[in-house]
Amino acid sequence: MTATHSAKSELLGYAKVTRDLSAKRVVENIARELIREQAARAAAEEAEEAEVSIRVERERYRALSRRFEVIFEAVGDGILVQDRTGKIIFANAAAAGEDKMRAVAAGFDVHISKPVSA
Repeated sequence: MTATHSAKSELLGYAKVTRDLSAKRVVENIARELIREQAARAAAEEAEEAEVSIRVERERYRALSRRFEVIFEAVGDGILVQDRTGKIIFANAAAAGEDKMRAVAAGFDVHISKPVSA
């Protein structure tokens, strides 16, 4: 603000130059909104990519599990799978024939696999 004086140095008033900043604020708000939209779009794209990756990995896991089961059942020897506590968590058909009764008698919870049809 600037004081305005007459030729006799009397105070006439004050002068101030102002600018209309409305347009600048509108542009700033639009820029902020665009940044938010870009961040949201990037997050959505990342989430979609992660979901696709998870689906691919799950399908890969299923395919490997099916291959493993076919091989597991084709083996003529009995195979038992135990967890770290010693609990039998899986047995192939050959193991079911020879070891199931012993495992059940010993108190193990035994899951017997089903043969895979080709």
